[in-house]
Order: sequence, then C-alpha cells, then structure tokens
Amino acid sequence: MVLMSLNSLGTLYLAQNNLPKAETHLKRVIEMLDGATSSDLTSERYLPTAMDNLAVVYRSQKKFDQSEALYKRAIPIWEKVAGADDPDTATSINNLAALYYYERKYAEAEPLFVRSLAIREKKLGLNHPEVINNANNLILVYRAEKKLAEAEELSKKFASAAGDADADALPILTGAGVDTDEWSKHVQTGREHLKEQRFAEAETELQLAVKEAEKGGVEDRRLAATLFNLGHVYAKQKDYGKAETTYKRSLSICEKVCGDKDKEVLRTQTTLAKLYTEQKKYELAEPLFKHVIAVQEKALGRNHQEVADAMNNLAAMYSEAGRKSESASYEKRAKSIDAKNTKAQ
Repeated sequence: MVLMSLNSLGTLYLAQNNLPKAETHLKRVIEMLDGATSSDLTSERYLPTAMDNLAVVYRSQKKFDQSEALYKRAIPIWEKVAGADDPDTATSINNLAALYYYERKYAEAEPLFVRSLAIREKKLGLNHPEVINNANNLILVYRAEKKLAEAEELSKKFASAAGDADADALPILTGAGVDTDEWSKHVQTGREHLKEQRFAEAETELQLAVKEAEKGGVEDRRLAATLFNLGHVYAKQKDYGKAETTYKRSLSICEKVCGDKDKEVLRTQTTLAKLYTEQKKYELAEPLFKHVIAVQEKALGRNHQEVADAMNNLAAMYSEAGRKSESASYEKRAKSIDAKNTKAQ
C-alpha cells in the first residue's frame, strides 16, 4: 500500500510539473524495490516505471547523465518482466532515444528509435498514434543525419498506410516532437470526444495536448497537428473567430517547418478556405483554394484525382457565392479529370 501510494504521488507530481516532490517520491519507490526479489509482476513493473518517470524528471532538469543512467537500467528490467517485444519496453527505449535526440546524439538515437518502432508497429499497427509518433521521431533523426532518402521512404510508408480512411487522422509529421505518450493520449481522447460531439471535453483534452506539444517548441509539427484538431472543435461549434485563429496558427507552423507545398499545409489551407466559405468570406477563401490547385497541379500533374477534388471545392465556393459560370467551369474541369482517371483504370 505504501509503495502504491508513493508511486501514485510521484506520478501525480510529475504530471503537475512539481519536479522536486516527484523526485522525492519516485526515488523512494526505487529504493524500496531496487535489489528486491519478487514473483509479483505487478510489483516488478513498479521499479522500471518509477525509473522511467524519474528519468523524465532529470531530463526536465537537464540532468542528462542521470536520466540516461536510469533509462539504461529500466530497459533490461522491462525486457525481463514484460518481454523484449512489449509496448512498455518500447516506450522506455523510445524515451532513451528521445533523450539522445535532445542531446543531438543522433547515432545513438537512431537504432533505439528503429527498435521501438518495430515493436510498436508489430503490436499496434501502422495507424496507431504511438506508432506514428515513433516514426516521426525516427524521421527527425534521419533528417538530422542528412539521411533524406530514409526519411522520405518512412514518411511515404506511413502516408500510404493511412490512405484516406479517416480525413481527421493524425498525419505523419516530419517535424514532430519526441516525447509523445501524453500527447498521443490527449489527442486521441480529444478526437474521440469530437466525433461524439462532446465539444467541451474535446476542447479540454486537445488544449492539454497543445500544452504537451508546446514543450517540443513553438515550431513543432506535433503542435500543428494538435491545433488543427482543436480548430475542428471550434468550427463545429461555429466559433469562427477561435477556429480561424487556431487553424492559422497550425498553418503557420507547418509552413515554417516544411514549406508551403507540404500536403498538410495544403490540407489546412483547404480547411481554412472552407471555414471562410461557410462565413461567406469568399474573397478570403478563393485565393486559398486556387493556391491549393496550383500547387497540386505542379506536384501531382493536371489529371491527378486530388486536383479534381480541389477544383470541386472551388466550384462549390463559386456556386455559394452566386458565381455560376466560374463554378460550372471548374466543375467541368474536375469531371474531365474524373473521366480520364476512370478510363485509365
């Protein structure tokens, strides 16, 4: 009972960013369990969990050597009590890799991210948020090491797996942060609440996710993805001012991180243009829709299906604005692309 209380308090203080108290309680848990023998797997899991949490405390205090030492001790314990292919083991490995990334020790971080990704992908599937974020971490390392081909290959793998099954699914974020577990939890919960139209709960969870994401820096694409989802919450409630501000902040981050031709940039611009259309702010929506079409035509070719979809969006806006001839023109072009693609199949 004392052990459980100390562990719970340590975890709570860590969540509250009360690092001194978190350290005191987590160290006490480790002292109680370190070197002890037990056949109780639940008790045995307390030790590596406390080590991982204390390592987070030390990392937050920039005591990187102490943080590294704890992760290195925790990982083999996880392997023993949970198994080498257990998600908890993968989390500890990912966190050590993240520490190395923060220290710019990319050669040390890469194999650990590769290993944790392999475990999570096998257990959770390609579209699970923890898997996507682990992939993001590895992409960041590849880019830091100038291994651009590897980064591009991994990004394409996850983008292809996601497909168009869920338009609001978390994208593969080539500039995402590395400490992802809390962020993933809040984002997923927030999105579930949004789908259920429980907007107050969705906003609360996504704001917590924003707070977590901001720890990765103000130009972190993990933050951009969170803001994109939070913008949906406001848009669904027709709180247009907050929705516009939130979408534009997300867009600004994406543009700075990966340029104005990125797929997620175009998606956010399209979403913002639709928001303007809903408000009858056609003069703001039109240039965004046209920009998306121009970028996609250049990148994908004039007859790509995504170009047709973008043209249909512009046609719908023109129709609402009463500009019938322009609407018909873009609708005709979109149908022509559809016909060519159908014939090609």
